[in-house]
Amino acid sequence: MDGERSLLLVTLAGALLFVLSLEVAEGVRPAIDDAVAALLLGKHTPPLDRILIGFTHLGGAVALLILSTAVSLLLYLRRRRFDLVYFLVTVLSTAVSVSLLKMAFHRERPPDGLVDTASYAFPSWHAALSAALAFALYRLFVAGMGAGARKALLTLLLLLWPLAMGFSRIYLGAHWTTDVTGGWGLGLFSAGASALLMRRRNG
Repeated sequence: MDGERSLLLVTLAGALLFVLSLEVAEGVRPAIDDAVAALLLGKHTPPLDRILIGFTHLGGAVALLILSTAVSLLLYLRRRRFDLVYFLVTVLSTAVSVSLLKMAFHRERPPDGLVDTASYAFPSWHAALSAALAFALYRLFVAGMGAGARKALLTLLLLLWPLAMGFSRIYLGAHWTTDVTGGWGLGLFSAGASALLMRRRNG
């Protein structure tokens, strides 16, 4: 996933997914938000609630700070300075973009969520950061592996992580569906654009 064409496709796909989620800019709640919320309303069970509440904390600021610090330290110790800069640019650009967009849209969260939330809804922090980190980790540690079961397993886990994180946020009533799809789009755009920028500066 290091070719310029592949990176451009990821960047454009992220941008498209984000744009498709932007109906919230008009102050209108897209039909998919209400439809998914209604679908999940009767699916709650206490065991699943507890599992997803625990899982969603893995996408919180503290957990992601620990993960980002560990990855940064590993890249530094391996003297992969260029990759370290790429990783930090991806994480910081995604985090800053999410914060600015939340303040720009001022979108309210769904009522009666099962987890405490302190900021606006759009886009989802958890979705954006998990998508950006998953792509960055794939590019840095998995893409260069030879074909085999280990690469396939790691790729699957990195794909499922942001999907499961996004689902947990919708299920728990922390976000509307378009908050999550917008977050995924933003995360992929940030990771892909950062890779393109670093690639061209290095070239």
